[in-house]
Amino acid sequence: AFAAVFPDAPDVETFWRNVHGKVDTCREVPPGRWVAPAEVMVSPRPQPDQALTRRACLVDPLPLDPAGLDLDADLLAALDPLYHLVLSAGRDAFAQCRHASLDRERIGTILAAIVLPTDAASRISWELLGRPLENRLFKRPSTPAAIDRHGCLAARVAGLPAALLARALNLGGGSYTLDAACASSLFALKLACDALQSHRADAMLAGG
Repeated sequence: AFAAVFPDAPDVETFWRNVHGKVDTCREVPPGRWVAPAEVMVSPRPQPDQALTRRACLVDPLPLDPAGLDLDADLLAALDPLYHLVLSAGRDAFAQCRHASLDRERIGTILAAIVLPTDAASRISWELLGRPLENRLFKRPSTPAAIDRHGCLAARVAGLPAALLARALNLGGGSYTLDAACASSLFALKLACDALQSHRADAMLAGG
């Protein structure tokens, strides 16, 4: 069983329809998606911290239905969009499995992630570094960084995705998130198979 979220395709069925119909899901980056206006973020020649084009295949923010997720509602609301994708696809994949007879304490979770800045991680960087620097440059009064516990959790892009998904589904067979660059998803599947072959788990939830 599996589930997925792709650009312009919130589920696998829509994704395959797009592939079969040769649907181009690439579009211009909308205003507000980047931290700076697109015209200053794009260069026709390779430049540090700039893109070569304004077009991209983007996954839009996914409204998260909390049904079936054993997590605090306030935490869910504060989470980065990354976690909403993880929780939605992970829950949908798990729901398709025949797991009623399985001991959830022996179901493990492994997720792959290329650890790049997310909305929440970038927001913390701005509060701790960007805003104080801006205030000093323009001689503005300094204010304390506005970061709460939920915001800090939402920014933990390396360690938290698999742990959060396992907690939401009450899976106790161990969980971790790995970063092996472009091979991350293959590594996650391989390590999930290893756990099954060695009988360390009765079932595994893996993805990237």
